[in-house]
Amino acid sequence: RGVNLGGWLLLEPGPSAALFRRHAHDGAEAKALLCEWSLMEVLRKKDAVHELREHRETHITRRDFEKIKRCGLNAVRLPIGYWVVLGPC
Repeated sequence: RGVNLGGWLLLEPGPSAALFRRHAHDGAEAKALLCEWSLMEVLRKKDAVHELREHRETHITRRDFEKIKRCGLNAVRLPIGYWVVLGPC
C-alpha cells in the first residue's frame, strides 16, 4: 500500500506543472519544455537554477510524509533520473 511522489526528484511537466509553466512564455518554448533536461536548459539561460532547489524544498515536505503515514500507507515510490545513479555520460 503505497503512493508515487512523481515530479519531486524527477521533474515532469504533469506533476511539476507550475515550475514548467513559469518558464514557458510562448508556444514554441512551451512545446520544448517536455522534460527535466529541457527545463534545466531554460533555467540555466535565465540564471534561475535556484528555482529547482526551491521546488525540491517545497513540492513534497515532511508534512506530506506524515499525511502518507496517517493514511496507513507504508511504501513511497520516488522516481529519479537514471543519471543520478550512473552519473554524467
